[in-house]
Amino acid sequence: MKNILVPLDFSPVSRAVLREARALARETGGRLVLLHVIRSPVYPDYPGMLADVAALDDYALKVSRAHLGRLERTLRADRIPVAQRIFFGPAAPRIVDEARRIKARYIVIGTRGHNALHDFVLGSTTSVVLRRSRCPVLVVPVHPRPRQRA
Repeated sequence: MKNILVPLDFSPVSRAVLREARALARETGGRLVLLHVIRSPVYPDYPGMLADVAALDDYALKVSRAHLGRLERTLRADRIPVAQRIFFGPAAPRIVDEARRIKARYIVIGTRGHNALHDFVLGSTTSVVLRRSRCPVLVVPVHPRPRQRA
């Protein structure tokens, strides 16, 4: 079965990403692997804050599991094979590593709509994934065009 990795950040573009990934899964007979990466804050100079960071991480994990669980139930109801993954850390390397690990046939990812200067200075998750991925990457824009009905 073809694995289609679908990184979701729960931003507004995530709906369009999921819509495109769902269509691709139907067309290819693929399985969607929903992925969310939690970027944990790190405060190395303030050891007293580690307990607060752990509590924030626990909360973020709980919310992420609930959100991905709802998406997974919806996809299963549509008879689309689906799995989910949640990781902590920097998003782009986690996405690329997971795509390799699951032997993803495709990655379907969204853009955030930052301007070119932001992407140049800070880089973007999508641009890093595009450069490092070994499989085709379908990039869904922030404001996708409406699908034409046949």
